[in-house]
Amino acid sequence: GFDPSLFHDEDGRKWLLNLQWDYRQREGGDRFGGILLQEYDVERQRLMGPIHNIFAGTELKLTEGPHLYRRDGWYHLLVAEGGTGYDHAVTMARSRKITGPYQVHPDNPVLTSRQDSGNPLQRAGHADLVETASGETWMVHLCGRPLPGTRRSPLGRETAIQKVEWGEDGWLRLAHGGNAPAIE
Repeated sequence: GFDPSLFHDEDGRKWLLNLQWDYRQREGGDRFGGILLQEYDVERQRLMGPIHNIFAGTELKLTEGPHLYRRDGWYHLLVAEGGTGYDHAVTMARSRKITGPYQVHPDNPVLTSRQDSGNPLQRAGHADLVETASGETWMVHLCGRPLPGTRRSPLGRETAIQKVEWGEDGWLRLAHGGNAPAIE
């Protein structure tokens, strides 16, 4: 696969997350075989133990770019889905156990412009979270700004930032509401 990330758990254990690239053509043309999790041994500098396929993705498919966070007893998995084009999106799932099962966010996708062709920020997806010293949470993500009336983005893939908030139900949501990226 590609776009791996490391997760540093509260107990000191390290985990590698990565997409499983299935070289065989799968039904529906999706070669993305889910998000894999395996423990990393820092002393021996290698992966160890069983490999767990913790998330097959949603109906958006093309699940990649995993990041894992721990908050209030939950493991929150943030992934990119829908490819890097105009169906790009950020989806989330969570579990009480690092190996799953993971339940999908009730308002998925958390961020996308796939159904809002009038939004100047298109192809919004592939995100990561940052927490500030004051406790605010922000989502950085990729996007593109196509020229009006076209699907061409001369600046290519850009990076944007959105303020997000953790709801009373424990799920992450855009601070301005909805799932479309804010312009400012």
